[in-house]
Amino acid sequence: MVPSTNAVSKESSVSYRSSQEIKRFWKSSKHPEIRKDATGVKMLVAGWSLTKACNLNCIHCYNASGKRDPNELTLDECFKVVDKLKDSGVVAVNFGGGECALRPDFIDLCKYIKSKDIAISYTTNGTTFNRIKDHLDLFHDIGVSLDFADAEKHDLFRGRKGTF
Repeated sequence: MVPSTNAVSKESSVSYRSSQEIKRFWKSSKHPEIRKDATGVKMLVAGWSLTKACNLNCIHCYNASGKRDPNELTLDECFKVVDKLKDSGVVAVNFGGGECALRPDFIDLCKYIKSKDIAISYTTNGTTFNRIKDHLDLFHDIGVSLDFADAEKHDLFRGRKGTF
């Protein structure tokens, strides 16, 4: 069994997946370039739900987002996580869960991650663009959630008018 930890809070929740499940996932992947680099070395990518803070109230939210959890990692604790990720061979971090840019130290964390030559992907609802716009060079890619082509349906799904 391979542990999967949640780095959002100091109280890690651990769920286990069998190595067979993980192997099936990798074998079924339609993107083999994500699994290995040109030399055949596995490339490790970490998903990080950095915060529960969010400015929307999405119907589908799995993170119970809203207010920031008082037990979230401090910036220094996040730096230690990054160091461990780097030492473990992680080449990219994908931020999601809550709206990371609502954390006042998000850009400082991204600068630290980039200094360690770890690529950063960021999944956002798009409402915090002004907080990151002067730092786009930190990100390998940014995914903005757009759930429906219809503004009314999108806004209903996201729990706030004007998010389309």
